[in-house]
Amino acid sequence: MLGHIYLPAFIGLGLGSVLAAPLGARFSSRVLAELLKRVFAWLLIALVVKLALSA
Repeated sequence: MLGHIYLPAFIGLGLGSVLAAPLGARFSSRVLAELLKRVFAWLLIALVVKLALSA
């Protein structure tokens, strides 16, 4: 542990982000913007419902 930073998680998230960013950019340029908006909206709704039910 480095201060309040858990180093293994920091490294894992950093590497995952760097490796996945080009894939996400390529994917988002091939998919219709309207579809991306709808999928993201449903994801947010599902998260809200999960949080509301777990509280």
